[in-house]
Amino acid sequence: MSRLYGQPNPFMDKNDAEYTSYKDNFIITSDKSIRYIKAPIEDSKGSMSRPAEHEFVIGRLYMSSPERFNLEDKLKELVNSDFTYTSPLEDGKWEFVDREMLSINQKEDVLFARLVKQKDQRTDLIVSSDRHLKAETSNRPYGNLYSAFIIHFASHSIIFEERKPDLQIDRFVKIIETMYRKYFKDLTVLTITLQTEETEILEFLRDKEVIQMTFSLKPSNPVDFTIFKPLDEGMKKDDVTNVTLTVRNKKGLKINGGGIATSARAMGDAAYGHYSARYRDKDKGGFKTFYSRTKIVKEDVKRGKTVDEFVNNILTAFGKYLKTSDKK
Repeated sequence: MSRLYGQPNPFMDKNDAEYTSYKDNFIITSDKSIRYIKAPIEDSKGSMSRPAEHEFVIGRLYMSSPERFNLEDKLKELVNSDFTYTSPLEDGKWEFVDREMLSINQKEDVLFARLVKQKDQRTDLIVSSDRHLKAETSNRPYGNLYSAFIIHFASHSIIFEERKPDLQIDRFVKIIETMYRKYFKDLTVLTITLQTEETEILEFLRDKEVIQMTFSLKPSNPVDFTIFKPLDEGMKKDDVTNVTLTVRNKKGLKINGGGIATSARAMGDAAYGHYSARYRDKDKGGFKTFYSRTKIVKEDVKRGKTVDEFVNNILTAFGKYLKTSDKK
């Protein structure tokens, strides 16, 4: 048995009674239950990793040329494939494991999986019970280089786990986008933009004299909120794939008045882009700039005892962001 700092290695072969994909504070067994373990883990430098933080974030999946290709079919194909990606600047390979399709209330399909970085096969020197050194070959992932995630197809959303410090938000997004591009090698491009805290942002900017806002946006799909219409309908009518928009008023902009600026801000907060707001500093004079990307939605999620319970906890935490219409 391979060992790690004196603990049994729970990474077993797929033919074993309880197949597990990697070791950490919980693993998924062959009966789809979640088993918690206490085996310490090793980081890429061979030292003990500090406890990882388990926060989840939500992003919007956007595919170029959606009228020609089905986003759901392409993502299912990618995640369920045996495709691996090796970065030219890193050791090891990225792949998807523990894939599971779930039906929510027999209406909505959700794909659960994990993105994990597997280390190439290596030889470890193990101290045996008779105090002799022996070589054992193992194939184990780097410490925290994995993330559980779900894809909610109805809203084109991906909810994933940020693993600090090794697999943070931007890195996860870049890896998924790159794996999509490398796997399909066609004219489509997958992008992930993050949901931001609209309520917090409005509260922050409420008493600020905002004189300029700059937006980088994509047309909404499939979300169709009334507040999007002043800008979104025009983008779709003209078949615009991206828009960069700057609005100014030296006397102060209305960021929640129902016009273009309001529509653009709401689309940015709903993960169809991002924006910045330049405002006057009333206390110190001069100007400051606020960036919507600094207010990303993050939620703590309880694991549960089964994959179904885990996914249900994720959907409960992010439910208000999965609506696709505000029509009754």
